[in-house]
Amino acid sequence: MATLNRAKLFWLVVSLLGLAAPLAGVAAPRQKTADPALILYDSSGPYGWIGGLHAKLLANLLGHFSLPYQIAPVENYAAGDIGRSRAAFYFGEVYNNPLPAAFLQDVLGTTKPVCWFKYNLLQLDNGSTLGAQFEAKFGFRFDFVDSSGFQNISYKGESFSKNQLDPDLGRTTILDPTRAVVPAVAVQNITSNSMPYVVHASNFWYVADSPFDYMSEEDRYLIFADLLHDILEIFHPESHRAIIRLEDVDPAYQTGLLRAAADFLAAEGVPFAVAVIPVYNDPLGYYNGGVPESAAMSQTPEFVRTLKYLVAKGGQMVMHGYTHQYDSTPNPYTGVSGDDYEFFRVTMDANTNIVDYMPVPEDSMSWAQNRINAGLQEFKQSGLTPVAWETPHYAASAVDYPVFASHFALTMQRVLYFDTSGHSAGQFFPYTIEQDSYGQRIMPENLGNIDPAPWFSFPARLPDDLIRAARKNRVVRDGWAAAFFHPYLELSYLQDVVRGIQALGYTYVPLADRVPPTVTVDPPSVTTSLDQALTLNVMAVGTSPMAYQWKFNGADITGATNTTLTLNHAQLSDSGAYSVAVTNALGSALSGTATVHVIAPFAIESVDWSGSDIAFAFASQPGVVYSIAYKLKLSDPQWLPLATVTGNGGILRVSDPSPAEPARFYRVLAQ
Repeated sequence: MATLNRAKLFWLVVSLLGLAAPLAGVAAPRQKTADPALILYDSSGPYGWIGGLHAKLLANLLGHFSLPYQIAPVENYAAGDIGRSRAAFYFGEVYNNPLPAAFLQDVLGTTKPVCWFKYNLLQLDNGSTLGAQFEAKFGFRFDFVDSSGFQNISYKGESFSKNQLDPDLGRTTILDPTRAVVPAVAVQNITSNSMPYVVHASNFWYVADSPFDYMSEEDRYLIFADLLHDILEIFHPESHRAIIRLEDVDPAYQTGLLRAAADFLAAEGVPFAVAVIPVYNDPLGYYNGGVPESAAMSQTPEFVRTLKYLVAKGGQMVMHGYTHQYDSTPNPYTGVSGDDYEFFRVTMDANTNIVDYMPVPEDSMSWAQNRINAGLQEFKQSGLTPVAWETPHYAASAVDYPVFASHFALTMQRVLYFDTSGHSAGQFFPYTIEQDSYGQRIMPENLGNIDPAPWFSFPARLPDDLIRAARKNRVVRDGWAAAFFHPYLELSYLQDVVRGIQALGYTYVPLADRVPPTVTVDPPSVTTSLDQALTLNVMAVGTSPMAYQWKFNGADITGATNTTLTLNHAQLSDSGAYSVAVTNALGSALSGTATVHVIAPFAIESVDWSGSDIAFAFASQPGVVYSIAYKLKLSDPQWLPLATVTGNGGILRVSDPSPAEPARFYRVLAQ
């Protein structure tokens, strides 16, 4: 079993430098329900790939609105393309990239929403032949690219960061405040100088950089995620929901910690998710004195009982990989489930710098498929159903993600996205994405997790940090506050986060609105006497309505369709195996088997004393377990065990060889 000082999860946002092929004509694999949004980007030069990758990230945000889209290089623009779209977006990521005249004319002439990012607005404004027309129509002027460093962006009373690894901002001046407004302002920390970060004029929007560069939980990316509603003119109502997820729960976990977390959340009326790793592997014995260790959930009864306890308390299962580690090697930490990557190969140098960050060598659709199937089989054998998927350490390949989407109608995660040349970028979401470019439906995880102590280059993150991030996420009109928690940490951390987020006005909701049944308490095995009343009970949770069907030796019992089954006058023929199938519109679950023994009256029929040995006999019933005990005196406080035997339907003979005492009293109990 792993110690509590497990390596912490971190997530890389990677952009590998190099040339990338243009993403011309890439479109989402979805049914067209409206005119598509047109996403254009600069594709020329050694960094043209950046715009193409950012276009993909924007397209994912459009999945919040279930909008189709078209991604293409701006160099391929044809006159009228904007007019044939619902809205147009242009990523000016290559400075001074020559823009097609037809594109510039259409931007000025269209009434469709147009959003322009970062560079090259100079070609439409100051210094261009179109400048006077642009300024007269939109009421502001582009001045120059300002690299002096504006660290914060102010929006709706909150301050958001801008990473200074890319300090460039397009500086603008408002000429006519009745035509141009500034929803967000960039602020310089040292001087308190400010400039427009977002300008909105009629149907035209200008964002002074690309908000997809260096995203973080408290970044100006959130500003754009909110303004996207206004750009698209799709006005979602104000709504602030929250999710908490218990993380990296495997069959080696201390179940008492899980129950304690569930008890707190249930007492607060907070539904929660549980990220379950179906198989625990420690192939190098890292946490077991050098001795390899593994455990499958289906072979760990107490772990399964605990998971069902969590479900009864409001938990929903999330499949968190199959083993959450790779092969029998550190990847890159310990080789242990929960510590390492599963679908990505990661290595580090002696200074913990990333050396390799790539798909595992055997990565393929079939390889990913096999791991998913193996994990789902563990859940099935345990009588549990995962409602969602979470990729281990949020890292998999472009081959893997569609496999996840094909098996799970819901995911809760951050995601890596790639272009055709291998460049990648990570993305998190402040709200639900109905379908991303892989076909996944994504529930947000946008706050991160508690880490009480710094780790490598990562600072500590305490409840106040998550609560602050949740407060800033409130600027997103339908933004979520979704975090995860490792139950091996002090429970007070979880209490502080949950209560702090609730105090901000968020409402905790289940991860999935509609779920198949899960049997949380199986009917117990019972032994009763002939002609006595007998009642069996089952407990299950799931989306209503749920139907119940009791079974006897595998066959349906006519009319037995409630949570309880009562036999008013139990007969010998009622002995056997009882179970119950629970069904709703989303699936079914079969309870464990309860064995019922109806015992006919019996007695010790004969006693033989041969020399020093005592033997006696009694009539038995098949399959019934009989416990034989004795006392030296009837006034003794307890019976002492002698033997346990299983009935075969005939006469059973029990011997007590050479008792030392002059007298013994015997008792036979049917169990």
